[in-house]
Amino acid sequence: MRLPDEPAPPSAGRLKNDNGVLFAEAEMFSGLAAQARVHLDKARVKKTDAFRGLYLKGRLSVEFLGEVLENLPGGLTELMVHPGRAASGDEGPFSYFSTAERLSELRALMDERFRSALARCGVSLVSFLEV
Repeated sequence: MRLPDEPAPPSAGRLKNDNGVLFAEAEMFSGLAAQARVHLDKARVKKTDAFRGLYLKGRLSVEFLGEVLENLPGGLTELMVHPGRAASGDEGPFSYFSTAERLSELRALMDERFRSALARCGVSLVSFLEV
């Protein structure tokens, strides 16, 4: 099923261990986002034109990032990523967020192939402060 704000995941056949929960979560958030856009427009709140990344949660790779970049719609797109470091011990209250998946995302985002894909696709990274 195609969602209103995020297309079918890149290389869906390659995504392992998909039991439909992630797609149900994406469907729910896409529906909520569509409803929220109406209210945000009325309130003149700045927002992105599109959102990508939910399908890649916990499975982000340089290859999938490249596919996402190649299929971006025009306009401003928010890319959801959660880079970080893997916990090396008791890191305190935020150790739950220090996972191998976050380290994997950090490596993918720092990979030269990601920077090359940005340039090849004509994508410029900006912060929300620049929007």
